[in-house]
Amino acid sequence: MDIFGIKTDSGYYITGNLRADSYRSGSNLTGYIINGGKPQETFHRDWLWVGSEPKEVKKIVRQPNINHRFELVSDSFASSDIPRVMPKHEIMEENEDGYCGWKEEFKHLQSLYEEKSDKQPDILEPIEFTYTTILEVPEIKISEDFNYGGIVSQGDIKHQIIDEIIFPDIVLPNKPSKLTSHQSYNIVRNHIKQNINMDVSKITSDYDFCFTVKKKVILSSPRHIKNEILNARGRSYQKRRYREYYVKEREVEVFEMTYFPKCYSPYTPIRGFTGRNHQDLQKNIDKYLKEIMEIINTPLKDCHYCDGMGVIITET
Repeated sequence: MDIFGIKTDSGYYITGNLRADSYRSGSNLTGYIINGGKPQETFHRDWLWVGSEPKEVKKIVRQPNINHRFELVSDSFASSDIPRVMPKHEIMEENEDGYCGWKEEFKHLQSLYEEKSDKQPDILEPIEFTYTTILEVPEIKISEDFNYGGIVSQGDIKHQIIDEIIFPDIVLPNKPSKLTSHQSYNIVRNHIKQNINMDVSKITSDYDFCFTVKKKVILSSPRHIKNEILNARGRSYQKRRYREYYVKEREVEVFEMTYFPKCYSPYTPIRGFTGRNHQDLQKNIDKYLKEIMEIINTPLKDCHYCDGMGVIITET
């Protein structure tokens, strides 16, 4: 058996499946005792963790049950003709079809008995193996909670092709990481929709290819609006009609985006998030989302001294 390991300051990540294929469902070291204990599962299905370099490997071998027998369901049935216990090999036989069943002379007693046996303890069988440390790193960092609204998760993170070629995939969380422009668009769009204060701002475009948010800026004083009402032909009535109302706020665009390669004009393509590693990537995403929501959800009103040439941040 070949075992490969990555040495860290706290222990070793080990695998027997260095280049995991997509058909595997877990580590091929599961079920082995290494250095006297069971390896711990990790965030990666093909890698386990041990506290020290593997020096001893043993395989857990299950032992067959022994003392197969039939015992009476209730001792009250016992008599000189109905024993409390009967060995299985004495009352059962294999027929010509290979089926094991009760012998004819005991079949009338079958409903009175239940089959039982005794378990044997497992044994540990020493395994010959070779161990190779393929890499040494201080630690493997991973963001366990990297999930943004079910849209993007750990498995969607991209890495440099050279890193994917050189390093085992368990180490990739330590390497430069990024998301595509489209993935970043979906994260930001979903986050804004879930956290926007509709009393302060509103979403005016919400599509798979473009997104816009406008701020509601309270006017320094209500503005009187008077619009003429036209007939179905778009002409004035003989006696002109008007609709009058007051406007208390105006709208200002504060955020818009599309994504690459869609680049829906005239919207600005959002750049894909990047990071030095998975943790840094998550930190950068969270920082951006926090800052953009502060901009969107901060209430504003026109400055009454300059009549809207400037705005004032109002108390929330």
